[in-house]
Amino acid sequence: MSPPAAPGDVLGTPLRVQLFDAFLGERVSNIAWLAGLLEGEGAFTICGGGVAIGLNMTDRDVVERSARMVKAPSVAVNNRHQINHKTCYRWTLCGNAAAGVMMTIFPFMGERRRARIKELLAYWRSRKPRYENAVHCPHPDRPSYGRGLCQQCHGKDWYQRNREKVIAANKRRYHARRAVA
Repeated sequence: MSPPAAPGDVLGTPLRVQLFDAFLGERVSNIAWLAGLLEGEGAFTICGGGVAIGLNMTDRDVVERSARMVKAPSVAVNNRHQINHKTCYRWTLCGNAAAGVMMTIFPFMGERRRARIKELLAYWRSRKPRYENAVHCPHPDRPSYGRGLCQQCHGKDWYQRNREKVIAANKRRYHARRAVA
């Protein structure tokens, strides 16, 4: 087994860049707890052109605690409706937030998971932006709504991209109302 990775050893990314916003103020022991949980029960995958982390367990309290730590959008319930099966709870975190979590927990992971995280982060860094005119949300604390933006920024972005259509539709409605009156 190789020695643990030194902080800042994730594909040459400085430690200050690796720290994910959700973990600011978290104790190292909590981050290590999350890493251990994801080492045993987590899934590290590619999802929709980006990277993703998922957790699926029958212990609701553990799933909810870990979801709060990574700021997962929600915890889903999977009722299996079979006598011998317990109810499962799961969360999935995708995109930049998942990459940030991967970089944060990297030093605590085992050899196999470290190799998988390196592979996923290399893919994440090499991929082209999903949208030609990629925009960045100035509100990283808010949940992603679409195109990597919070709901407020997504609405503004949508309006800017569809401004002419919106104005034309409003004119049609205005003239239709005037014609009826």
